[in-house]
Amino acid sequence: MVVFSHISSSFNQPDTSDVALRVGTQVFYCHKFILANSSEVFKVMMYSSCWPESKMSEIILREHERHCKQFEKFLAYFYKSEVTVCQKCVDSLIFLADKYLVGNLKNLCVTYMAEQVRHMSIQRTLEWFKTARFLCLEDLSQKCLEIICWNSYEVVESPDWKNLDKELVLSMLKNSDLVIQGEYTLFLALLNWLTERTLAHASELLPFIRFSQMKVYELQAVKNSILCQDKELKSLIKKLVSKAYKLRALLSHQSELNLSFGKDYYKPRNYLDFSVDDFKLRENIRCGITSTVQAISSAIPSETCNAEWQLTYRKFNNANTGSLRFVCQNSEAGEGFAQAVILIKESLRVINVIKSDVTTYAPQAHLALDVSLPEGNLRENLTILIKFIPK
Repeated sequence: MVVFSHISSSFNQPDTSDVALRVGTQVFYCHKFILANSSEVFKVMMYSSCWPESKMSEIILREHERHCKQFEKFLAYFYKSEVTVCQKCVDSLIFLADKYLVGNLKNLCVTYMAEQVRHMSIQRTLEWFKTARFLCLEDLSQKCLEIICWNSYEVVESPDWKNLDKELVLSMLKNSDLVIQGEYTLFLALLNWLTERTLAHASELLPFIRFSQMKVYELQAVKNSILCQDKELKSLIKKLVSKAYKLRALLSHQSELNLSFGKDYYKPRNYLDFSVDDFKLRENIRCGITSTVQAISSAIPSETCNAEWQLTYRKFNNANTGSLRFVCQNSEAGEGFAQAVILIKESLRVINVIKSDVTTYAPQAHLALDVSLPEGNLRENLTILIKFIPK
């Protein structure tokens, strides 16, 4: 510990250093051995004869202005082997750790970001997603994308939406766990994005809009949209909308016609239009009282929720977990699958999604869905969704 303390206090001491690093307007006095021992990049820079810097007593490092502000904290990690990571500094630290091949620091930053991303603003989450993708951090980028998709209803309303790149927009459109008011809302958001950017991407992105999940008047509005002024796009939209009407016309006859509607195009996302949550309902659930709510009754989008569902929370013995049971007696659905989805919110942002198993249903059959739900989540801001999924 005495040696460690001595090394720690040696950072940025002109009298004992053997190399100075000039970063922007700042100069840091360091030790070649410590830099080389912590970073493969500095090791080559300090000791390789191929690098002119190895013979210099002062080395100029060119960094982005925002990274310059965190460079002292970055270098201090080499001497202290510890660092306090925060929202303000983590972006710069992870870029610097990646650039100079400081693996332990990079892993610390990744762990911090993965733990904190669900509590960040949408703007910060989008920034972290770009960082993770740029640095090829697949697990972190997927975690960020998950949060972005869970809060897409907020993303599409934010000023950042029109500036998102095509790859991120495409990833969102492909995602079945997208939380959005309705599919028509997503279409309008895409239309807004295309208008701000370029209609050249329309033919690539439009097929990922699930027109089958729109109501009839919404489909008519799509056919009257500005996109249909383009001959090729009008033809594409006509084809996509016709598939939506195919679901409406043939779903009830799919068994006798041996039809399949199992592709993503026909599957619902997590639509807030179908939520059955209210404050009284949450209070009843907490108290173990069975509540009756109106929800959807079919895989075909409808303007009304006309099925009665009974919701009851049953606590497991000697456990802090229970099961939220959804029971429907009068479903109008044909054959397919059903699923209950619970959105856990914090300050109006979705931070977790809990799903029931996908359950097979048949005409006029008793339908029950169970979701395992920790008791603590009942104190959270919950939104409850029920989805019918055609097969």
